[in-house]
Amino acid sequence: MIDIVGRQVSVACPSVLNESSKVSWVMQRLKFDVFGRVVVVEATPSGWKAFFAGTDGKRRPADFPIPEHLNAADIAGYLDDLFHENATAEKPVVKVL
Repeated sequence: MIDIVGRQVSVACPSVLNESSKVSWVMQRLKFDVFGRVVVVEATPSGWKAFFAGTDGKRRPADFPIPEHLNAADIAGYLDDLFHENATAEKPVVKVL
């Protein structure tokens, strides 16, 4: 569940929605602090796409997949599981930015 204008809604990746649901789909971009590194995740018609964000405003494609069956609310947990080896005492969890 994510909060959109005060309402809790569940958002699935567009590629797992049925055709009638895709009509109301809106581009979604999520930003995370993954143990000190900024990761941007975008929902696209073909699935979730992840990018590493640079301090200069540029970004590059990330070298890991995000399963398309994940809801937006589950991505932070997935990133935490994937990169838990990078956790430190100062940055113990993945945060939504």
